[in-house]
Amino acid sequence: MSLESNIAELVKASNALTGTVNGKIADIDRRVDVKIQQMEDWRKENTPERRIVIDFTIGGSKDFFYPVWWRLRAAGESGTHQVSIVRNYAWNGGESERPLNASSVHQAGLLLEMEGSDVAWGGDAKFLEIKRFSETYNPTVSHVSHAMYCKQYRIDVNKPAYNSIPEGTLAACNMVLSGAYLRGGGLNYRVISNLPLDFGFHDGKGEERELARYEHVNTRWVASPIALASRTAPPQTLNAFVDAPTA
Repeated sequence: MSLESNIAELVKASNALTGTVNGKIADIDRRVDVKIQQMEDWRKENTPERRIVIDFTIGGSKDFFYPVWWRLRAAGESGTHQVSIVRNYAWNGGESERPLNASSVHQAGLLLEMEGSDVAWGGDAKFLEIKRFSETYNPTVSHVSHAMYCKQYRIDVNKPAYNSIPEGTLAACNMVLSGAYLRGGGLNYRVISNLPLDFGFHDGKGEERELARYEHVNTRWVASPIALASRTAPPQTLNAFVDAPTA
């Protein structure tokens, strides 16, 4: 066999081997891709939902409810925002505390589960729905609203108001925050959210809190404590389908 023939045979064998190797590599790549996808699917199914917890205390008087406020994320960005406010019935039940029941560890239990999206001024889907509400032993929450209950004032009294709500009237008028009012007296509470939450609360010291102001609409919103006697309890649900009137 000539040298040229030997070279040709070697080239042919080399090409065949290269094709075989390439085929094996492609097969390995496919198997790796399948395994990566399986691992990603497993990770998604077994990764617990994000849970952000904020513990806080409302001081002041047990005869008043104090404002707490938050800003819901837009559904178009992150899906439905879930926010819960809770407290264990025995929190603040130590013998040196007991602001609501002096003779018992039973103080007040609270479960307020909400879902919502965006703010009243938002351009996305916007709502606040109470999914579950229950409290035990003593009332703890009042005036839950998507547009937080506040008092509205003009920044410049020489310019017109943003809307027709009388200044200083408590109304669901805050266009940038949702909120509620929680009972004071040194009670401990917990907020649980599935998304990062811009959350604030009145610690019971002093009176009003200015929560927001917007020069371009000549408006500022102020929140003040609400007396126990003026409480407005949340309904068991704010679900429009559940609460729709029947024919």
